[in-house]
Amino acid sequence: MSETFFWHSSGWQHSHACTDRAVQFGDGLFETMRCAADGSVPLADYHRNRLVAGLKKLGFSANARAVVGEAFESACHSSHPGVIKLIVSRGETERGYYAPADLTPTVRLQHFPASDFSDKPLSVCLSDVRLSQQPALAGLKHLNRLEQVLARNALPDGVDEALMLDTQGNIIEGIMSNVLISIDGEWHTPRLELSGVNGVTLAWLKERATIHESVITCADLERACALVFCNTLTGFRSASSCGDMVYSEHAEVSLWQKQLRSLYL
Repeated sequence: MSETFFWHSSGWQHSHACTDRAVQFGDGLFETMRCAADGSVPLADYHRNRLVAGLKKLGFSANARAVVGEAFESACHSSHPGVIKLIVSRGETERGYYAPADLTPTVRLQHFPASDFSDKPLSVCLSDVRLSQQPALAGLKHLNRLEQVLARNALPDGVDEALMLDTQGNIIEGIMSNVLISIDGEWHTPRLELSGVNGVTLAWLKERATIHESVITCADLERACALVFCNTLTGFRSASSCGDMVYSEHAEVSLWQKQLRSLYL
């Protein structure tokens, strides 16, 4: 049995072994869900679909998926307004990457207050942190978020969001959001086969509007008349600028935001 110590100001002290694979390897997924005033989760189906797809892609067993599914349903019916965050770990093992198939997953639930929706335009820049390309993990809301941590910590004062590019220089997403741009009257969002997160709010929008999944470069930003970011907590936010480029607010975005907000009344 390995020994684990915990640091206190007085020195190292014995502690229970920290064998959770989420801590050891980031081996897990999470969902951050905005609740309506009555505590329900309006986009629960979209969160569930992404979570189930992620569990399958990471090779969680059928029994493990059933445990997570039960916890998910309980969380979505907790009647707790605000924001809930569900963190799923594959379980606990000793050292080593190998994960036995019969592990029991660990599911954590956190509650947070929800910020009001805002229509204030965003100030945006390009992030110097590049997103790696890994098709085995692309689309997943996995626990390995160090790229986003680096990008968020490097965000200049007064700038609200940053566009993150992959190693080929293509735009993938914002630090905290998915991205949409309007070019010649059509809406485009980056393709996410190699990196990025399949956003729940974007999935909701795709069922209501024509959104083209495209390879988007920095040159496309100069052709775009509107740049929009979306996620579960903030909904749709238009960018006022990105560097020297200036964008206008689009009437369609206001409609999307109004429709989304109505779900949470």
